[in-house]
Amino acid sequence: MTNELPILTHTIPVDRIRPSGETVVIEADEAARKALAVAYDLPEVRSFTARLVAKTSGAESYVVSGTVEAEIVQLCGVTLEPFPARVSESVEVVYAPPGDASGEEGEDIDLPDPLTGRTIDLGAVALEFFALGIDPYPRKPGIAFRDHIEDSSQEKNPFAALAALKKGGSPTGG
Repeated sequence: MTNELPILTHTIPVDRIRPSGETVVIEADEAARKALAVAYDLPEVRSFTARLVAKTSGAESYVVSGTVEAEIVQLCGVTLEPFPARVSESVEVVYAPPGDASGEEGEDIDLPDPLTGRTIDLGAVALEFFALGIDPYPRKPGIAFRDHIEDSSQEKNPFAALAALKKGGSPTGG
């Protein structure tokens, strides 16, 4: 989706990033907010602000941190009524040249994002965290599923059906 929204592109050359950091504030104007609403299937994006700091972190590594804040309108997944919602996401992304994993291996290691080229697009970072902050199953405050009833009569054990078959019974208990 970030390629569809070049209006929020804000690239900075990595040569300009210092250890003390470079602060960038990205605010979406009305046209960008309308584009965001269309791109993320929202009725409205009322505000969008990203406050990001890019710092060096070693010889060829960079850290982008900060926040993405937005006021949006979502449709309730139960009633389909629009309601206001807030996106508030903390940002922390490490960039390093491809293949630079600092010699560490293993599944628990959070590898840096690959730095391709000599720029970092802070607008793309902001959009990524904005998307992560949107509730995929929005529900208007005070709304609950009233017609949904969990069947508490069924066994909770996932192997109960196999045990019933082994005993010569029906897996559904009948």
